[in-house]
Amino acid sequence: MERRDCGKGLSIPFRFMNPPSSSAPPRSRRDVLGLLAAGAAGGLLMPQRSRGEVPAPLRPPNVLFVFSDQQKNRAWQMNNPLISTPRLMQLAAQGTVVQNAVSQTPICSPYRAMLMSGQYPRTSGVIVNDQRLAANGDRLSEVTSRLGYRNGYIGKWHISAASGNSVSASLRHGFTETWKAYEAMHNYSSGTAWYDEANRAVSLTRYRNYQEADEVVRFLNDHAANHADDPFFLVWSLGPPHNPYSDYHKTQPSPNFSHYRSLLNDPVNRPPNYAGGESLDSVAGYYTMCSGIDMALGQVLNRLDALGIADDTIVVYTSDHGDMLGSYGLKLKQKPWEESINIPFVIRYPGVVPAGRVSDLLLGSIDLMPTLLGLIGRASAIPSSVQGMDLSAALCGVPGAPERDALWIGVPVVSSASSLPARPAAAFTGVRTKRHTYASFKAGTVVAGYGSKGGYILHDNVNDPWQMENLVDKPGSEALQANLHDRLTALNLEVGESSFTLPARPVSRGLYIKSR
Repeated sequence: MERRDCGKGLSIPFRFMNPPSSSAPPRSRRDVLGLLAAGAAGGLLMPQRSRGEVPAPLRPPNVLFVFSDQQKNRAWQMNNPLISTPRLMQLAAQGTVVQNAVSQTPICSPYRAMLMSGQYPRTSGVIVNDQRLAANGDRLSEVTSRLGYRNGYIGKWHISAASGNSVSASLRHGFTETWKAYEAMHNYSSGTAWYDEANRAVSLTRYRNYQEADEVVRFLNDHAANHADDPFFLVWSLGPPHNPYSDYHKTQPSPNFSHYRSLLNDPVNRPPNYAGGESLDSVAGYYTMCSGIDMALGQVLNRLDALGIADDTIVVYTSDHGDMLGSYGLKLKQKPWEESINIPFVIRYPGVVPAGRVSDLLLGSIDLMPTLLGLIGRASAIPSSVQGMDLSAALCGVPGAPERDALWIGVPVVSSASSLPARPAAAFTGVRTKRHTYASFKAGTVVAGYGSKGGYILHDNVNDPWQMENLVDKPGSEALQANLHDRLTALNLEVGESSFTLPARPVSRGLYIKSR
């Protein structure tokens, strides 16, 4: 397979400013894509398979799922050329970028619960941070284990509600082979690194990203030497760029803190919606950590290449949610704006997922579990408890493959950690389509700057990518808002948030249709 240097031949636009049966013949990765295309065109994919199902290859692919903590989609080089992430750009050139990847409940624990369960927060029992994932369905790692995968988890877990940072084996949901993890802590330079399979504490001897990358490489080496015939499912959950932003790697080669802090002195290098709330030092520290993640990711991707298993491995890079980082004067997450909910999503699956492609697919946290199982050709193993949608065929670029036209977003209960000095945090539910964001803050809540709007926001993310104009109360938006309001009401019911009290639909200057 052709390997390209970062950016060469990359036709991706920057957006910063705006079991098969025993008798089945062997199938390679490239055969899978051909079957998908033929099936979509003629409806003749495989007997008893739908158009949206990826055929199972004879040899199951490995899966390396990497996600950072609190990295918004505008915090990597493709969507902000200021931030240097060359290895992620190279991965993008070799795979597909999903620009409409959405963290539906943008806070750590609910995202992780959705990843592992394919269930909405009210179903999984994880609505805010530090809640335990309920035992009311098969979890992703439990399914992959039954399918013959060797499971491993490295990094932050945050779905066991453990009183400390060690997680008992009974709460690891099938990660029995390799466990170098912790419940939730954000010390990057010193202290405890993780707890191992026997819950023994291991200390940090290097900056966290690189020590974890060493452990990922050790897992890959062991796979190649001792388990090459068995596929692996490895999750690497990084802590940065989650605050504290001052705990960046102090000896990181450029681009480092000094580099980014100097650039940010020029207002032209700041996001158009930046309004304080986070200091420029914090922004520079955040950018530094994003570049540091990229360096550690490069170490792992290089090892996949060196071991000759890159073509047999699905690699996903994403994040659990974003960070307002001073946009509109706000900080952290748990907000309906793009900085909080829109996350990077890059996937490489050589010969199956198209290379060098940017997709506008609407991909929610709830869809990750079924989509990953679909990508490995095991859609039939998706548990009935899963509420998400298998979007694997759409990721593979199959014409006419099923897609979503809208996603529910929401933080129905606000964690105290989101309290802000500039503006109070507020519980919200909303709808995110490919073009629009419509959200309502909970009835009785006044959000500074939005109180006159009745607690609603409506943004056109195509014409106004920085969401600088709230279209609520704007002439010409009546029908759009009425439609999205009805979608929100229906989605709240579907996801178990029917008790979330929407404010009365704002009626100003007679513009809005009253609720039915």
